[in-house]
Amino acid sequence: MYINQNVANEIYQEAGPDRLTRANNYVRQKRVSIENIYYENSNNFSITAEVEGHYDDYKVKVVVKNGELEQSVCECEDYHTHYAACKHIVATLLEVDGNPKYNENQQGKKTREKHTEFKDLINTFYEDEMKLINSLEQKQTRLLDTNIKLVPKLLFINYNKELKIEFKIGTNKQLYKLKDLIEFYENMKKKVSYRYGNKLEFIHEETYFEEGAKPILEFILKHAEMLQYMKHNMSNQYRYYGKTLNVSNITLNSSGLDEVFDLLKGQEILIEQSYCTNIIKLTEENPDIKFKLEKINEKEYSLKCNLNSHSDYEILEGKQYTYFLTQEKLYRCKENYQETTLKILEIFRRNYTTEIKFSKEELSSFFSIILPKASRLYHIR
Repeated sequence: MYINQNVANEIYQEAGPDRLTRANNYVRQKRVSIENIYYENSNNFSITAEVEGHYDDYKVKVVVKNGELEQSVCECEDYHTHYAACKHIVATLLEVDGNPKYNENQQGKKTREKHTEFKDLINTFYEDEMKLINSLEQKQTRLLDTNIKLVPKLLFINYNKELKIEFKIGTNKQLYKLKDLIEFYENMKKKVSYRYGNKLEFIHEETYFEEGAKPILEFILKHAEMLQYMKHNMSNQYRYYGKTLNVSNITLNSSGLDEVFDLLKGQEILIEQSYCTNIIKLTEENPDIKFKLEKINEKEYSLKCNLNSHSDYEILEGKQYTYFLTQEKLYRCKENYQETTLKILEIFRRNYTTEIKFSKEELSSFFSIILPKASRLYHIR
């Protein structure tokens, strides 16, 4: 059995490298039990499975129609928290993709069952009935669903220290990545009906979005309009060089970083950094950074930081604020914290060290210049 690789790759990319690695281990450990497969071709199939997790067994269902992912659901907490592919969904696809064990041709070699013609008759009319039901469901989605969600995800690019933001759109049943923000902006401007995959189609008006999504919608439309302007100006300049504008996400400049934080502060959202996807909380508080003064010997002292590695954090500059990014939180730092703690931390980082040594004679300078400012924020021992 073979799966449309565009669909498979979309799911694998959505899950992230960490979940993909764990899913491969599940397959090798034979934790995936395929319960039922309906397979027409690589673009039309459905799979139900049970996957043995660390704490429980989880039911998984994946449905692909006309080369589009129509449904991918799992009972696990990870799926319902992230609205994204979990390791159990990925493991199910990895188990069947290209595996001759599930090849429909091999299944066809089995002994012909009795009354196959009657079953074919039933299946034909059953499929017609299902098409009618699906058509009614899609019509209801277009006309009645006023609870469209917009789910943001941050992307931190390590090599140039850029922070970007992308979005998914949909309902509790299914979310789809907004692949073209300019197209989305134009659909909203013209108030047209547009389809995402096979499960979501609606008229692009603000009233169709849930109340909590409307501030995010306003942000997207504002920045998508700027993307449209940039694309128009770049079209002639780069026509012969093949350079294109990324329209699937928004790069956050200094003012954009402040704006996104104001929009999402206090919330927990997804972030992809160092090729892993985690949940972080946006919080208006200072990170717990401490420095410790130690006596090495009679002639020498050292100042140490409680952060073990410079790769454990990133410092990002907004227009009005400085931000401290870790694997768990994005902190918006207070102004006096920026001018003391982060300045000292930057010296550690600039010199690629976790310890600053100085002589006994220099101790007086430390107490007279650094300590008076620093001690107002944290305790140095």
